[in-house]
Amino acid sequence: STICEAQAQPGFTMPGGFAEFVSIPRADRNVSLMPPKVSFLQAAALGCRMTTAYRAVIQQGRLQVGETVAIFGCGGLGLAAVMIAAAAGDNVRILAVDTSDEACKKAIEL
Repeated sequence: STICEAQAQPGFTMPGGFAEFVSIPRADRNVSLMPPKVSFLQAAALGCRMTTAYRAVIQQGRLQVGETVAIFGCGGLGLAAVMIAAAAGDNVRILAVDTSDEACKKAIEL
């Protein structure tokens, strides 16, 4: 499960969102080293939208190969859901819906 019963997030539930240094509770479980090939810009894009999308599409939705998923809204969370669904398998059909043509184009690119 990706749900923490005693969740603490710097900048949300505790100080430290913009700090140069911050103490992270249970760092042995909650902190990972970035591989050298992942830039800071790429790592910053992972945020909570990716874990939220993973929980929605894989854990709750239980998306399987051969199924169709509809994603309503192609902002940060919606595009993360598109990426998670695309990674779930080659035979997954993704229907991404948004009122913005630009957002829909981005979903198609992914």
